[in-house]
Amino acid sequence: MILTMVMAYAMLLRVPRSTWRVHDLLHITTALALVLEVVGLAMMKSGYGTIVLYNIFQPLEFILIMGMIAYSRPERRRGIAVGALIGMTAWVWCWSDSGSLDFLLIEGALVMALVLSFTLMNTLWHMANTSALPLAQVPEFWLFLGILVYFGGLMPVVGMIRFVFDEDPKLAGRLWMILPVLCAIRYSLTTLACHVAARKVPTAHGR
Repeated sequence: MILTMVMAYAMLLRVPRSTWRVHDLLHITTALALVLEVVGLAMMKSGYGTIVLYNIFQPLEFILIMGMIAYSRPERRRGIAVGALIGMTAWVWCWSDSGSLDFLLIEGALVMALVLSFTLMNTLWHMANTSALPLAQVPEFWLFLGILVYFGGLMPVVGMIRFVFDEDPKLAGRLWMILPVLCAIRYSLTTLACHVAARKVPTAHGR
């Protein structure tokens, strides 16, 4: 998983900032995610918990991704802002209800994943119907497809873990191992998106 994130980040460094409108937000998102996974791995090996880090990262990543979608579809920024508000409200409510960041804020994560999934599906559908280029040549297509695979898969996995953990912790642990696979797929597609963008192919809708 970390290897695919390194590959994505390295490929992104080859993309000129001026040629891809989502470059800066993707740069921040990928760099933070990579640092989080490296630090989290080191903390786990040292016997420290990482839940607090992931709870803090969830809403930050959510806002950054919604920002990338807004850059891709400026005509829908108002609707995207409403979706971002819904996701953040759910996370804040979940945090307030739990009173701590020491436990995974599952409900907040699920609502944000749901908002992202619907927003991404709408965006990909719009690309398919309006792009002046074949979708394989649109870097945002591969980028958003990878993010959709991750967050779309996260919802059933995390939702099931909550219900089976008390009765079968081993099964919950096996379910949890699906997430690194989804993450590796996400960043493999992000690497492909950066490769397409590095070739200076025009972005979505032929621009």
